[in-house]
Amino acid sequence: MEQLLTIDIDTSDQQLAADIMSNGSEPKVGARIRLHDDLSIRFEGHYLRRLGNHPDTLSLLVSIQSEAVIISLVNYLFDRIDGRFAELRVNRKKVELSRDQALLAIGDALQK
Repeated sequence: MEQLLTIDIDTSDQQLAADIMSNGSEPKVGARIRLHDDLSIRFEGHYLRRLGNHPDTLSLLVSIQSEAVIISLVNYLFDRIDGRFAELRVNRKKVELSRDQALLAIGDALQK
């Protein structure tokens, strides 16, 4: 059964979206990558914040069809975002800045 997760990443790194989507340049809204038969990521947008000193937000929609791929998702994301983001949210819930906490948050979100 397909489950969808929204992952928002606050970052000041302008290259991060391209690195997550593995295409070398800013991805277009709706761009999709398939990491596994049961796991894909769709780029939902790059929201720029020009007021104050706030980081921009990258929004991703993750489709998971098997809980067995959660570790693959977390490893894929953290290999690209580690040290390059200010805040990570899974389904709007703030996640501590570690692989273990992201793994727990994604697992919890899928249980709901």
